Amino acid sequence: MMGSRPAALDPRPRAGSGYVAYKYFSPMEFLKDLKDELKSNILVAATLIVTVTFQIGISPPGGKWQDTKDGHEAGKAIMASVKIPYHMFLILNTLAFSTSTQLILILIYHEKFYFEILVATVSMVATYGTAFWSLSPDKDVKLRYVCMAALFPYLWRLSYQTFNSFRSFKRQEVDRS
Repeated sequence: MMGSRPAALDPRPRAGSGYVAYKYFSPMEFLKDLKDELKSNILVAATLIVTVTFQIGISPPGGKWQDTKDGHEAGKAIMASVKIPYHMFLILNTLAFSTSTQLILILIYHEKFYFEILVATVSMVATYGTAFWSLSPDKDVKLRYVCMAALFPYLWRLSYQTFNSFRSFKRQEVDRS
């Protein structure tokens, strides 16, 4: 019956129409074979990781200085006085936070309230960034490393999707020949 529809109403992508590329860049392509129970379990785990990393990000280990004296400032993280462990803490915590938020957004991509959850997630990420920025002593945080850690999961997914779409496109060209 599908062949009897007018071309404008046919939902299937046509070769050369530009819609074929969308199929390969859809974030849900690799998840469509997962069972709903597995998706729910992954969503729960990712949500717990986001919760823990957010809480640790806004309340770093060791707490905050309560007063301004002896070379430290009130409200800044005590752990920041030991530079390398503090930077590693920020980078690894941000990587876990960013990876989990990405996984949550991928898992709920086609759900009803995706936009609302996206706005809430972006707001939470901005709050996380503001919190660790305000807790870190001035000129102490290597912002570029923390930003790279935050962007890494998204860039990794983009490069993975691009590689797979290129490989699928080449396979289709070989099959057509």
